[in-house]
Amino acid sequence: MIDDESKNINIKKTLTRRNSSRASIYKKNIITAIGLKNVEGGGLMLQFGAGDVMEIIDQSNDLEWKVKLNDNYGLVNPETVSIVNEGGNNCLLKHMPTKQHWKLILQEGRVIQYEPDTLILRKGSNLQRIYQILSGTCRITVVDNTETEVVVSHLSAGDIFGEMSFIAGKGASANVIADGDVEVYLIEATHLEGLFQKNKYIAGCFYKYLSSILVKRISGIDVKIYEESEFDEDSYHSS
Repeated sequence: MIDDESKNINIKKTLTRRNSSRASIYKKNIITAIGLKNVEGGGLMLQFGAGDVMEIIDQSNDLEWKVKLNDNYGLVNPETVSIVNEGGNNCLLKHMPTKQHWKLILQEGRVIQYEPDTLILRKGSNLQRIYQILSGTCRITVVDNTETEVVVSHLSAGDIFGEMSFIAGKGASANVIADGDVEVYLIEATHLEGLFQKNKYIAGCFYKYLSSILVKRISGIDVKIYEESEFDEDSYHSS
């Protein structure tokens, strides 16, 4: 049962109406979210173009998921909602990890606490670990072409980082530093590899989740570096 029946709304109709001016938000009977993050307890939170935020409450019914859109509740078919991927391959909500999947993914993890300004993950390091923030915030920094450290983004509770080394076997694309006191969940790649060998479906859902946040994060870093850097046109053309 949805928590407050008096606030039930037609989720699809509401999102379609509020985002009608965005041509890409509603196409071929699919509503498209522009961002997502994991929340406490293994749920997902989706962000839409008009500032709407939708949290997945119950996934027990394959065709009707109970959700909370802003302060209202309703039902949505996971086959009619997709997550935008700037690489051009949108992923349907039904292919994202469920709460049960997240319990299996996180069950072998361990909690680590960091003090303010601690460097949690260094750019270029390849530790084969994935981190999920439980509390606190972190800043993502890189060094631009003027040797200046630039803060390109912030991460908060539910966000994941360290996925580059797991997906591509490459070093981290940026530094991750604790803003204040931070508590994270650390998941070793060896645990995930063992789980995914046993359950290919969970593996597929998890990789799609990681790729959907990774593409957007890298794109955001590139844009921020360009905006923050001092661009010397004469130097550029002479190099």
